[in-house]
Amino acid sequence: MIFAMNNRIYLAAIGLGLFAGGSAHAGFVTLSIGLGYLHDAEGTGIEHRLAPDALCILVADINRDGFGPVSEAGWATGGDVLVTVLGTGSQEGANQFSPGNDLEPGFFSRNLTIDLDQFGSFSEPIPIALRWFPTLRAGDVDLDATPPNAGLPYGEFFRQTPRYAEFGVEGWFLPASGGQSITLDPYATSEFMGTDDPEAGRATQRSVPEPSCALLLMAAALGITARRRRGSRIS
Repeated sequence: MIFAMNNRIYLAAIGLGLFAGGSAHAGFVTLSIGLGYLHDAEGTGIEHRLAPDALCILVADINRDGFGPVSEAGWATGGDVLVTVLGTGSQEGANQFSPGNDLEPGFFSRNLTIDLDQFGSFSEPIPIALRWFPTLRAGDVDLDATPPNAGLPYGEFFRQTPRYAEFGVEGWFLPASGGQSITLDPYATSEFMGTDDPEAGRATQRSVPEPSCALLLMAAALGITARRRRGSRIS
């Protein structure tokens, strides 16, 4: 399928394995994602598209209990793990890659090779999600050494309901066995004749939460109590 937009031509190979250009190794899955444009939290206009080097990561919900949010405890929480990726689109480390290029900032279309060995033994497909961080640059963040800060904005997209059943795409899952080539959401937004509107590229916009108010209140109360005790001893 060919899409024309902004005087540019895009070729979308819709179906399983058409992006991959070859068979995958038995311990790996070739994953092709064509989500369309990703945006910051402010809107879906051109001015809100992500910078070409904005940080994006894949997260796997290995316990199949829902994706834990980004928090000061880590980029993936609640038993989720960062996905190790190889191949086209991988930048400055195994977990991170960026959307678009200087000609088409924010346009997310990536071919990635996923190492299944990192998940150990499992028998069911693993749900995955794409997270992007509008204010961070892929080459500046060491995900293994630097935790996220409170207030950091991020977007998240995952699909667990059928939207492309005619192409065999029923959700964002990694299969339980390697040697497969899978295409997810080939240019999903309506800008590219997909089924989603541009809001899909802002899906589940959040920010890393501040420390719990209850914990802050508890800490404040303990601090006041300590000062009073010290004062009583002095008097």
